[in-house]
Amino acid sequence: MMLGRIHPFAIALLTALVGAFDQRVFAQESGGDRRDSIVAKVNDDFVTTYEVMKEIGAALESIQANDTLSAEDKHREWNKLFWSEVRKQAEERLILQAAKKLGIQISEERVELKIQEQVKEAGGMENLLKILGDQGLEFDEFQDSFRRKLTRDELLLRKFGLADSGSGARAQVDVYITPREIRDFYSRNKEDQYREPARVKLRWIVLFVHRVGNPQAAKDLADSIVLQLRQGADFEALAKEYSHGPNARDGGGWPTERTADGQEVWTYLTQGRPGRETSWPAIEQVAFNLPAGSISDPITLDMGDRKALIVLQIVDSIPARELSLRDVQLRIRDDLWEKKVYKNVERIKRELLRDAYIWPPSLLEAMKGD
Repeated sequence: MMLGRIHPFAIALLTALVGAFDQRVFAQESGGDRRDSIVAKVNDDFVTTYEVMKEIGAALESIQANDTLSAEDKHREWNKLFWSEVRKQAEERLILQAAKKLGIQISEERVELKIQEQVKEAGGMENLLKILGDQGLEFDEFQDSFRRKLTRDELLLRKFGLADSGSGARAQVDVYITPREIRDFYSRNKEDQYREPARVKLRWIVLFVHRVGNPQAAKDLADSIVLQLRQGADFEALAKEYSHGPNARDGGGWPTERTADGQEVWTYLTQGRPGRETSWPAIEQVAFNLPAGSISDPITLDMGDRKALIVLQIVDSIPARELSLRDVQLRIRDDLWEKKVYKNVERIKRELLRDAYIWPPSLLEAMKGD
């Protein structure tokens, strides 16, 4: 991923998150200072803030731009995301170090085969390069990601005899999933895991009380908006005119999620599982009890350190349903296979951690804690 100058917001965040660590200033790049610091040490390798920010910088700025989150909520989300990525990179270094000790090398031909699979899936090299560009990825970084995955898979094969599906090699560790295992897992979990929850597609108008003026003025404006909507006014037009919420200029569609190519798209709110967007019980209670096409009464909401009035439009409503075994059997098989493989990855990690030097100590405890 190309990074010239790190955004000032990111620098401020890094100061807050890693200010106590070993600070280093690297050479100028693209006309500006690039500040970096060591946030973790894995034997003789380092993880730096710059490497972490290459992966999560866009997500951090998305959190910063979310006006529905309080400053405290933003810092909590930043911190969780930052240290999750540090841990991920530290564990990856452990695996790659172990592979190097075993002399594992991945040929360019194997990497190229994986790349060609991606080219075919994307509909051609030009489309793939566009997708990578939209994500801020360089092509050589994309290649490296496959090289790392192939290295991990080869380490599993060497350590535990796990064979790739279709390879013809005999696995020393049993990862075959029987039909009975699938049926039993479905029976035990269908009530919790295989019930598709209700979903609604919403538009909202957010009126922050402090921006309207005072609570009474905000209530009067919200009531006026509801009356206009129920008399046939266009919701998108009123959202663009009055709403203080995210995506107001796009008509108030909420929630949104970021696609693989970096685009924000309007999606459904899932009951009990709001996804990456913050949700509130007061909104869910109203949204999942109104039919499609309805306009809600104003909803009073505490958004962190701010009070708001919310008006919802229920664009679409999909009721909950129980998924059949036929609907989910392939997913269950893949999930059970991944769990068996993951157990062996964890065995490798625990073995490596016994003799590894990990800094800071809190990172080592987190890596041992699974």
